[in-house]
Amino acid sequence: MDRKRPISERLPLVAVVFAVLVVGGAIGLLKPIQGLVGLALEPVAKAVQISGRSDLEKKNQELQDEVARLQTELAKREEAVIQNEALKAQLGFAQESDFKLAQAQVISQDPTNYQQVLTIDRGSGAGIKKGMVAATRGLLVGQVVATTPSTAKVRLITDFRSSVPVLDQQTRANGLTRGGRGFGLNLEMVPQTDTLRKGDTLITSGFGGEYPKGLVIGTVDSVQKLDTDVFQTAEVRPAVDFRRLEDLFVIIGGA
Repeated sequence: MDRKRPISERLPLVAVVFAVLVVGGAIGLLKPIQGLVGLALEPVAKAVQISGRSDLEKKNQELQDEVARLQTELAKREEAVIQNEALKAQLGFAQESDFKLAQAQVISQDPTNYQQVLTIDRGSGAGIKKGMVAATRGLLVGQVVATTPSTAKVRLITDFRSSVPVLDQQTRANGLTRGGRGFGLNLEMVPQTDTLRKGDTLITSGFGGEYPKGLVIGTVDSVQKLDTDVFQTAEVRPAVDFRRLEDLFVIIGGA
């Protein structure tokens, strides 16, 4: 039978078919066939393209998820470092202080042109009472003006209703700070005979007993002194950035 014909006898036929395919492709005779083949293979090609695109989209989403996870982890670690440094500073103040302290977190602020008050997450349940003094890292923040069992409101020293007896740490000049514009402070009631200098540090003097002595208020920014006035005045740069204040201590007693 033909099935068992030697390969050598079938080679001429193969050569003819091959020649027809080559020549037909060159002169365009096979275009209809090629089109049919293309149509037959089109669903397969689309399936391959869809599968490839799906794999790429999946991989891209996985990479985006991993980047988001790493960013979140990095933010958590950076925040932990910041909080750790802040805690060390607070603990240093607590350990060196002669006061009995209650630590608290700032949970809201209400700074306006009329009042500058913040709310903390500790109240009368923690022994905090109206009139107690709030500080952070040895810097004066303000005074408690109202409490609930779990919260308290602290009036900042930059509030226009606040007044604090102070002492120039370098020259020993005495005066009174009051809340100024924005988060500023004004120094008043300093006799003309006393010396005030830009850059001097102001601390609480302890006069009147309302504020303990030695808490830092800020630094003298500029001095206004007129020979016709009884007192000289100054603008003061607060030591605390109240807009970024996150935690503080309330002084609830002596050592």
